[in-house]
Amino acid sequence: MAVKGEITLNESRCLGCGYCAIFCKRGCITWPSDKYTPQGHMLPVISDPSRCTACGNCGCMCPHSAIEVYQILEQSPS
Repeated sequence: MAVKGEITLNESRCLGCGYCAIFCKRGCITWPSDKYTPQGHMLPVISDPSRCTACGNCGCMCPHSAIEVYQILEQSPS
């Protein structure tokens, strides 16, 4: 079985620190971007979700609990 991840960003909690992008070793998240919250905080971009292995680094390092990572198990073709 292959393990993939799904990253969700709660934009209302994000304060634009960029830690998620810094600690994503697979390059799934990029920062800075040209997208902002209504409060003016720059949002990260989940730019390459196909590379996510659900390691959880981005969610663990987010000081505002704005990122959640879900593990998806994919069955390998037989």
